[in-house]
Amino acid sequence: MRKGITIFVLFLISGFWSPLWSQSTGSPYTSLGIGTVLSDGLVYNQNMGGMGVALNNNWSVNNLNAALLPFNSFFTFEAAVSSESNLVTSDTLSQKNLSGTLDYVIFAFPIKAARSTVSLGLTPYSNVSYNVVTSGPVVGTPTTAEYKYKGSGGINRAFIANGWKVFKGFYAGLKISYLFGTIYNNAFINPADEVEKDTVNGAPILPDYYYTSVHSEKTRYSDFVFEPGIAYIINLTKNTTLNMGATYEITSHVKTYRGEMLEMRRGPERPVTLDTLAFDERFYSNFPSRMAFGVSLNKFLKWSVGLDVHYEKWEDYRNYDNSNDGFKNSLKFILGGFITPDISSVTNYLQRITYQLGIYFEKTPIYLKNQQINEFGMNFGVSLPIRNASLMTLGMNFGKRGTLSDHLIKENYIKFRLGLSFNDRSFGWYRKQRKFN
Repeated sequence: MRKGITIFVLFLISGFWSPLWSQSTGSPYTSLGIGTVLSDGLVYNQNMGGMGVALNNNWSVNNLNAALLPFNSFFTFEAAVSSESNLVTSDTLSQKNLSGTLDYVIFAFPIKAARSTVSLGLTPYSNVSYNVVTSGPVVGTPTTAEYKYKGSGGINRAFIANGWKVFKGFYAGLKISYLFGTIYNNAFINPADEVEKDTVNGAPILPDYYYTSVHSEKTRYSDFVFEPGIAYIINLTKNTTLNMGATYEITSHVKTYRGEMLEMRRGPERPVTLDTLAFDERFYSNFPSRMAFGVSLNKFLKWSVGLDVHYEKWEDYRNYDNSNDGFKNSLKFILGGFITPDISSVTNYLQRITYQLGIYFEKTPIYLKNQQINEFGMNFGVSLPIRNASLMTLGMNFGKRGTLSDHLIKENYIKFRLGLSFNDRSFGWYRKQRKFN
């Protein structure tokens, strides 16, 4: 077991140094604010559209609601990778992008089985990745220019969470997160005309007006945020429960450091002038409060169906110049569930597989040309049992965001996810625990 975890951790760490992990999805919508804020759900949650605020799961960590952590009574290690194919289209152009990334690394362990469990890990909070190129004439010169806008980076979340069983049926939890990361936004203006080549050494003969202008912004974030959660479970029958859950990520003023530079280049890479407009300028960004509510109907180790609603108050968002990039409050609905035909079957492996399905609809915070951008998707996947109560979860997500009306941009994407959950009862004091359910 320990050897398996070690090998997998080394595999994931090596991914940080592979070129695959640095490729971007190329979504122009991530250019606004702090980029696209991502779900905290693990792969099995994402396979159900992201549902899980009121879902208790004995085999995987609940990273959506800390209050339900006590249901995990194993020492657990979870990690996942994903890849995405993204087609971006406008009125006249289309571009296809491919990306891959490490999604999360999470550990969890019970302090007192069925009473209190702690989790800690590293997950993404937001993502910025876009690369937009247009062209047009340069006023006062006989040339045209290429206008390129490129962004990368994002914000990460390192967290520790604890959930407690307060009394029969009622659970409470708290997640404390440290947000950190850097976002890069760059704008380039390049003369696009062909220039003659020197016949001796092949170097370009540059006209007097041939300059590349580069405007660069680097914004660094670091601060703590807090997310309490509660859950209440009603026993309807011996094995059937009605679960209700809620979380609230409190509005936070996040420490922000900003740098801004303007550069003129003679040719693509030869700097001529460099002006620093801002250097590590410190201020506070106002991040939105985030609320989630969930309800689910469950039959123990058999099936579950649930509905989650997420609300984020993006109208409260403020960046360095006290603007909010036109954001509106967002609202997301998720309907999902799973079924396990017979988890105890010894003759039919297919009966022990958990099958997941979910859909979601979101009015995103992005507001352009008098309309709020919508996103819709469908997810499905399977959790395959492996040795020692561990799971390998595979998932696929089809989705679309945006519209072509009013000369906006539409995105169609397909995401593939692979998650591994190693569960073990053999570590340390866990062997002394009498109860694991």
